Amino acid sequence: MSVTRHASEEYVFGNSIHEAERLKMQAKFLQQWTEQFLLSAGLAPGMRALDLGCGMGDVSLLAARLVGPSGRVTGIDRDRIVIEKARERIREEGSDAQIELLHTDLLSFHADQSFDAVVGRYVLLFQPDPLAATTHAAKQVRPEGIIVFHEMDMANRIQFYPGRTLFEETYALIAETYRRSGYWLDLGLRLTQLFLDAGLRTLPRFD
Repeated sequence: MSVTRHASEEYVFGNSIHEAERLKMQAKFLQQWTEQFLLSAGLAPGMRALDLGCGMGDVSLLAARLVGPSGRVTGIDRDRIVIEKARERIREEGSDAQIELLHTDLLSFHADQSFDAVVGRYVLLFQPDPLAATTHAAKQVRPEGIIVFHEMDMANRIQFYPGRTLFEETYALIAETYRRSGYWLDLGLRLTQLFLDAGLRTLPRFD
């Protein structure tokens, strides 16, 4: 399956103060699901985890809590401004001894030592070539390591009753923004095939 497309190289929602607050609000809403994904995938105390597209650091903070004091998290993001904001936040929350944040593009990052896990939330969606990103990410993980992404499907519209609610119209506008930026709205449904195309032959865990 080829998922290369002409997507924008820039984060479609920018890096304003309002966007930073939106990301933190979104993280609170998604935390329970992402935590379950990470735990089901096998993230455990003592592991070294790589967080791709760490943004404001929410998934890095969550992963750090799950790997515990004996573990370590490295977060990377291509946006220098958001990395600086995330570093300040990590320091304020007292997690800077356990979390390292680096400004780098995903495909330019090469780990000096293999990680136990690679994690990411809503990150493959923003890659010009999700297959290349997944393949490269897999090279940063030790044999039998963990690769887990929390992605979404916006192609299949949610049904509302009564219709034309504010939420429905807002959802449609967000989906259209992604579509016009060149992103695959149903990437969340393509993960299994994406993993297989990247050479990852172990079936996903659903427990």
